[in-house]
Amino acid sequence: MYQKKSGFLAGLFSIVPGAGHMYLGLSKKGASLMALFFADCFLCSIPGLHLLWLGIPVIWFYSLFDAVNKSNLTLQQLSYWKTQDKFLFEDLIGHSQQPQNAHKARLIAGWGLVVLGVYAVFYNFLRPFLWDLYDLIPWLYDLLCNIPAVLFSLGLIALGVYLVRSTRQKAGKDQSAPGGPQCGQ
Repeated sequence: MYQKKSGFLAGLFSIVPGAGHMYLGLSKKGASLMALFFADCFLCSIPGLHLLWLGIPVIWFYSLFDAVNKSNLTLQQLSYWKTQDKFLFEDLIGHSQQPQNAHKARLIAGWGLVVLGVYAVFYNFLRPFLWDLYDLIPWLYDLLCNIPAVLFSLGLIALGVYLVRSTRQKAGKDQSAPGGPQCGQ
């Protein structure tokens, strides 16, 4: 019988995101989570990027729950995951086995960085000049100050629509596959 890793220790080490994965032997994933967490903390210290604080609890909870769940695996199952251990960003740096995934990951990351950069420029450079506009045309000042929030909201809506459409398209392909379950059977 195979012995399991301690879920308590995996959870305890996961106080620092990624350390629980390293305890389990998933060093690449652990190092990636740790780098992502601390990079997010660093970027949050830059004025205008305070919205990135939302990523910190997401990364922390993901790391904690994933490490605790993987600690419940047998050593044989965990050894399989060790063979599959890879950096979270391998698709971005071009080491992916599937070039299509690498292209998509780079495209998403690129657009994310463009949006983040535009927001930072707006917050740090353009927003201070808008105070002069407030005295002249208050409604235009309010409109311009809310552009980042509106764009962020529209981005969330677009992401949601994309996810719903891609899920429906995938479900349609699965049902029409030969040998798969057909409607009305």
